[in-house]
Amino acid sequence: MTLRSLSATTALLFCLSVTTSAQDWPQWRGPERSGISQEKGLLKEWPKDGPKLLWQVKDVGAGYSTPSVVGDRIYLLGNEGAEESVFALAVKDGRRVWAAKLGKVGHPEQNPSYPGAR
Repeated sequence: MTLRSLSATTALLFCLSVTTSAQDWPQWRGPERSGISQEKGLLKEWPKDGPKLLWQVKDVGAGYSTPSVVGDRIYLLGNEGAEESVFALAVKDGRRVWAAKLGKVGHPEQNPSYPGAR
């Protein structure tokens, strides 16, 4: 999955976690890396047209990372060309809170070179 298609996933994660005591999803596959959410009160069946899209972000680069959600922040990696960055977005509206460049993506002599943030 690329980060460009991650916007729908991020919005979906937000929709699934909007409760007064939402559980953080701080790492790949969740808090226990089991892929199982302990959230209660989730929909048993999706509406015909799917959940309402609350917001969308398209300027987080490309790559294959998974978002981490902690408190009111979403953290993810992305790259533009060979430059990799980490981003923090607001859960409420997807607004970029901060971004930091990490450096070059992958290792050119590596086989395969894996030219995307992971």
